[in-house]
Amino acid sequence: MDHSNGFPPWDGTSSYTSLLMNAQYGYPTYEATGSHTNVDPMFAIHGGTTSHEEAHESDDIHVDAFGEDHEDDMDQSEEEDAEAIEKAIRDEAVNPNWNIVEEPDPVRMNSWQNWNPTNEGQLEDGGEFQKGQMFSSLDELKMQLTEYSALKNRPFRVKRSDHDWYVVLCDRKDSCGCTWRLSATQVDPTIGLWRISKYAPHIPNCVGEVMETGNRNVSANFIRGKILELIRRDQTLKPTVIMEVIHGQLGVSVSYMKAWKAKHKAIAQIFGDWEQSYNDLPRYMAALVRTNPGTVVEWCNINTQDPMTKVFGRVFWAFAPSIVGFEHCRPLITIDGTHLYGKYKHVVLIAMGVDAEDQIFPLAFAIVESENGSSWPWFMDCIGRRVTQRPGLCVISDRHAGIMKAMEELDRW
Repeated sequence: MDHSNGFPPWDGTSSYTSLLMNAQYGYPTYEATGSHTNVDPMFAIHGGTTSHEEAHESDDIHVDAFGEDHEDDMDQSEEEDAEAIEKAIRDEAVNPNWNIVEEPDPVRMNSWQNWNPTNEGQLEDGGEFQKGQMFSSLDELKMQLTEYSALKNRPFRVKRSDHDWYVVLCDRKDSCGCTWRLSATQVDPTIGLWRISKYAPHIPNCVGEVMETGNRNVSANFIRGKILELIRRDQTLKPTVIMEVIHGQLGVSVSYMKAWKAKHKAIAQIFGDWEQSYNDLPRYMAALVRTNPGTVVEWCNINTQDPMTKVFGRVFWAFAPSIVGFEHCRPLITIDGTHLYGKYKHVVLIAMGVDAEDQIFPLAFAIVESENGSSWPWFMDCIGRRVTQRPGLCVISDRHAGIMKAMEELDRW
């Protein structure tokens, strides 16, 4: 095709809108002689080569970037000019049927529509599931089902749940004969994809006798997923606030205990559960010793019948820089304890010094079962053996009975 008119070749697949949006296709203004001049497509005025300023002041037709005409009153000559321009563009196109939009490929449409819940967290048309929808995991499918159930006030029950098949039915099937059913199968075990293989919608009369304010499908695990980011930002969030959040989002009332459980499940997912944290403690202490040479750690555990298993009792540690730096601090230490708040009620014992600039100097730490007549003497003995042997140290405390016992029993103090 002859391209002497200045237009680049067109591939025949782009729409008229894409031509207007593409800067390389200058929108031509045709005069009576058929010659043309490239003009900005946003300011193309029919009937001559009009400047940008004149275009803004004109009352003629303006073709915007999406190919839509904004009309004022036009006379017959202007209409003829418009028809001439459209005819010229059709003549320039490789495909004479440039204004015919082909139907989208249904396979390609389904390929991205089915992924919509995974990417956007929303259901398909009308808030309903569809056969063929994909989910990145079974947990995501369960989250979608529970939210669907809460928003539509239509509880469901699980008929089958195993490693590669998940089937749920309407909970009102026996009362009103609702045929709602969703079956999902695992597509690829290696990456955990699940797909809806069968789906039957609710029947029109699937309603309860009264509007339910609760929903048994809204479990603590489901609430955990809804509040995960809230807990990540604020671990002190009260269960009453969580109850209000869920009611505002889903219109469902949940109990205080369920909100409390959901909060702690979210904390466990973000930071790990309590048992795992204690299991990780020996590895954490070993890493401190390995990466901070001179750091001291001392354990006091409870033996069991299994020589490979021990019950946590106490642990003491002091960082090497603190041990070395205390030699240059004032001959004074302050000791105290503070409670840990969680599933296991332990106490952290702390010893602090004062440096030459009268600033607090952290010295030693311990996690013990409680402040008592056994834990305080053990803590002070660890300081005397592993941290400092400086004579004449002054000890400041709250005169807890366990501290006074340690002062009496230990010759070092």
